[in-house]
Amino acid sequence: MGYSNKEGVLWTSQSLAEDANGETIEVRNVGCGSLVLVWENASATDGVVKLQESNDDSTWKDITSQTVTIGAATGTHVFKLTKDVLLCAYIRPVIVDNAETAATATLKYF
Repeated sequence: MGYSNKEGVLWTSQSLAEDANGETIEVRNVGCGSLVLVWENASATDGVVKLQESNDDSTWKDITSQTVTIGAATGTHVFKLTKDVLLCAYIRPVIVDNAETAATATLKYF
């Protein structure tokens, strides 16, 4: 079996000013990885980006350890995906805007 890395971009200039469910990522047979979130122009300090997991790509549950609160005008966060986190077949990012009205974000995965 060969070794392969998969990387890409899920969001480019994604608005954090409204609730949204991101694209599903299949993580079967993935042992580890990461997602890097970069946001700009946050107007509030209570927006949330979190990861959810699913085995059927329709019923979703928050991954407890994989949540970040947007706490500054500009910032970054790395979601570290270890084998203890990647226990379901799918993950997806989710935006909960709360009082955020202006921020945009880029989300890349590896």
